[in-house]
Amino acid sequence: MATTEGLRAERLARVNDAIQGSGYNQTEIARAMDVSKAAVSRWMTGASCPTRDKIVALEKLLGLPARSLVNGTTGAPSKSEEELTVEPLIPSRGEGVLQSVRLSKSAIESFGLKPGSISAYRMDNPALGQLIPIGSVLIVDRSVKTAQAEGFYLVQDNGVKRIGRYTFKPDGKPRLMRGLEDDPASAMPPETEVLGRVKAVLVVTET
Repeated sequence: MATTEGLRAERLARVNDAIQGSGYNQTEIARAMDVSKAAVSRWMTGASCPTRDKIVALEKLLGLPARSLVNGTTGAPSKSEEELTVEPLIPSRGEGVLQSVRLSKSAIESFGLKPGSISAYRMDNPALGQLIPIGSVLIVDRSVKTAQAEGFYLVQDNGVKRIGRYTFKPDGKPRLMRGLEDDPASAMPPETEVLGRVKAVLVVTET
């Protein structure tokens, strides 16, 4: 039978793994949850355990199934499916209609993707809202690390993850843009890092 201390250690391990795999650093987690960075650090080192309400808030922030950090139950997908946590690009917008999506292996292959190389993100860029509805779930191919064709990409711009539009201008030069406008102010800096390409958009509606 598991001891109380053993259950606590397992819970802390799940919290640590969830934060490390989220793509957010401790400062971003702390800011989004209105706690100190030191508190997040203590959770990750096992020095202290977050309260139940903080665990619930962390699950929502990271788009995890309810109680998955508390008791480890996630409702594992079948072998023919892959479950993706829907990650917010803006930490403070952690809540959304969908916290996770399950895609069949055949659907993944139909997108030209390989299982294990994809992630799901919530569309948070209002500058592109005319083409991709805010709140949509974007399926991103993480194996793509350079923008070589027109389309939408997950990028890291000045340390912030966002969705950018890659386009070719009349002068033949490709540019990564933050929005639809061709205004030079919308262009991303040359050092912008490409993290993946958007290969599918799942439009989500509340019922």
